[in-house]
Amino acid sequence: MRTLSDAQLAEDFLTIVITSSLPSNNIIFLNMVHVLVIGASSWIAKKLVDSLIQKGGFGNYRVTHLTLADVEEPDIPSDSSNMCVNALAVDMTNSSHVSAMLGNLPQFIFHLAAITDQVEADVDVGYAVILEGSLLLLETMRKLGDYQPRLVFASSVDFYHTPQIAANQANTFSTAHATQKAIEEMLEDSTRKGVVTATSIRLPIIVIRPDSSGTVAFSYLSSVLRDPWHGKEAELLPISKSSMLTIASWRAAVGFLLHAAVYEPVLPADRILTMPGISLTVQETINTLERVAGREAIQHIRCASNSVDVEYASKLSAQCIETERAQELGFHSDESLESILIQYANEEHFPIMSNN
Repeated sequence: MRTLSDAQLAEDFLTIVITSSLPSNNIIFLNMVHVLVIGASSWIAKKLVDSLIQKGGFGNYRVTHLTLADVEEPDIPSDSSNMCVNALAVDMTNSSHVSAMLGNLPQFIFHLAAITDQVEADVDVGYAVILEGSLLLLETMRKLGDYQPRLVFASSVDFYHTPQIAANQANTFSTAHATQKAIEEMLEDSTRKGVVTATSIRLPIIVIRPDSSGTVAFSYLSSVLRDPWHGKEAELLPISKSSMLTIASWRAAVGFLLHAAVYEPVLPADRILTMPGISLTVQETINTLERVAGREAIQHIRCASNSVDVEYASKLSAQCIETERAQELGFHSDESLESILIQYANEEHFPIMSNN
């Protein structure tokens, strides 16, 4: 495990201040900060890290140091020469590991290690990573005295298993929900006590994932929106085509995370928020894909005949999410699924139907 010494931190800080130029977008940052990303090997975390490196910072903050932590040492992006990047292999249940991870007192922490898609299959993982690891993180912060970082904890609306999801709903339906809800409450209490300044955000289904990692329940929609472009067969879970989905792009997800790190809550309840997304039915999703990618693309979609996750995913799909408060506080999602698909096609150099 590697960590930056105080001397190295100071030397690197001075080097960056003296030699770095303004980011290409010419944003002037007023404060220099160190950012820690926990769960840095996940897809969304990588997109967040890419954004921090490319833009050089967020809000009024210039990121000079970036620490990436995960159970296995994360890869350091090759284009990170504009800041000092450190990668750590961390066991979140090991106090010495957690202490080392916080050793240089990062001012901002993004906790993206809430692995919802594994928790139902392995309860031990859920309690260890989400619950015990997060509690150890808070306890370590408390012992550091005046240290009070800004922390963003991200989980998913998918653990609610209910057709109607209120902005800060508290009902418990699963191990994933129980552990993540417990952490949300602990973060809120620790904020009240001055240990941390935390915001918990619940993400809708994020698309388009680059592969089929994770369980079917969490990746099937990305597969349906991605694989037909490549001429590959995609499985649509056997759920009603009138079932509602609430989705957002990875760009929106990164925006949620960064805004959560800097916005100021107005009410105590504003520290636990459900993020907005695009709500549409399964059939409307397929219709949109046909408009953008063409009829030939949707011919690659078939109904899955067998999956251990079918019952679970069917509960996740029938959702109507209440997000008015988050939108009032400046959290905004994508314009439409069509815009997400067009961006994906442009990135992958796929043809788009001429009527778009």
